[in-house]
Amino acid sequence: MIAHTRAGSNSLRETLTSELALSLDPREQSLLYGELEFQLHQAVLDYLVVQNGHGRIALEAQKKINDGWLAQGRPPVVAFGWDLERQLELLELHVGAVRFSGRRALNPVELHGLLQAVRSNSRSLRLRTYCQPDRVIAKHITDGQALFDTLGVPTPRHAAMAGI
Repeated sequence: MIAHTRAGSNSLRETLTSELALSLDPREQSLLYGELEFQLHQAVLDYLVVQNGHGRIALEAQKKINDGWLAQGRPPVVAFGWDLERQLELLELHVGAVRFSGRRALNPVELHGLLQAVRSNSRSLRLRTYCQPDRVIAKHITDGQALFDTLGVPTPRHAAMAGI
């Protein structure tokens, strides 16, 4: 039984080591996450501005998020320039009102799932520990690309995401 336990722990150690591979040093992660967060923020900002121009963003929802933002002692923002997490919160409040693209466009459950995933990722992006495993980085990028597809982001911005 002891041999089984040792073999099991070695196997577990090997599995964890392979799953937690880190191929990017802290500087590379800093640059990658800074660019990823910027691209996502700008894409959602542009999308919200367009949807607002079409009258699809409720003023009450904007006020709710803005009031929460200001209550935390943060400075006022122009348009929808809050952090990515707040932008996604506003987007989630409008799943039935705004126009999405791609395969998730007609599935509110998938839309909410994607928005929740990217919103959760936005918290990780903000923390910047510079020691994210490759697997986690890949998931953040993949979720970002899925969000781009869902928002119907133009090709040049998709190219910027691919460059990350």
